[in-house]
Amino acid sequence: MKMANEEHETVTAIIETSEELNLYLIDRSAHLHAGLIDAILSQAGYNVNLHPYTNQSEGLANLNGHLNTIILAGIEGNSIETKFDLAEAWAALSPREFNRRVREQSPRAKIVTYTGGAYSREDAQRDGADAYLFKIDVSTKLVDTVRAVMEGANK
Repeated sequence: MKMANEEHETVTAIIETSEELNLYLIDRSAHLHAGLIDAILSQAGYNVNLHPYTNQSEGLANLNGHLNTIILAGIEGNSIETKFDLAEAWAALSPREFNRRVREQSPRAKIVTYTGGAYSREDAQRDGADAYLFKIDVSTKLVDTVRAVMEGANK
């Protein structure tokens, strides 16, 4: 009986990861990070449909509302830039407003705050993110973060 249960768990894991994962990478350096993120998730068995955008407005305009959608929302001091009206074209919205608009356009999407450290985990949760990932940890924690948010856990 134990063997059957192990086989069931393995089959379930393969089915879950073989579904298409729509990943929107919205970050000032999206094109620099896209290849690494795609490689990590593909190696873990995910069928990744990666959409890199270096501009918040473009990323929001292209959200499709499909199942299995994750947004890696880059935060590089854009809340500070926005507060002092110094926002660059890529980050015209505060993190809270960006997350609100994502929820309006794609209510089933999971939002992961993707930061170099300019934004705290508490701020990310307060502003509506489902998870928090340091850019420096992408190679070691991306897969676990994706699994957790797809299973509905706040990470």
